[in-house]
Amino acid sequence: MLSATSPVWDGNETCLVLAATILFGAFPIVYAPLLSAFYLPMIALLASLILRGVAFEFRYKAVKMRRLWDLGFGAGSLTATFIQGMTVGALVEGVPL
Repeated sequence: MLSATSPVWDGNETCLVLAATILFGAFPIVYAPLLSAFYLPMIALLASLILRGVAFEFRYKAVKMRRLWDLGFGAGSLTATFIQGMTVGALVEGVPL
């Protein structure tokens, strides 16, 4: 599964950066309160995405620690998914800005 996604992996991360940049450029009035309200979850989301990317790349280089990088990839993926769901749920509920 990891071999199938390896050629297009960097495009996934580029999409997230592009979406944040467009939100900042086109809608700064929306971007500022959202970033202020979700600052800590966004930092945790970025850290989990970084862990996931590092684990994805280092897994192929490692021989003895491959299981550790598999666990890092799983933990980063689970954390990123949870934080994204939590953020969307908070937006739907209505977060006081």
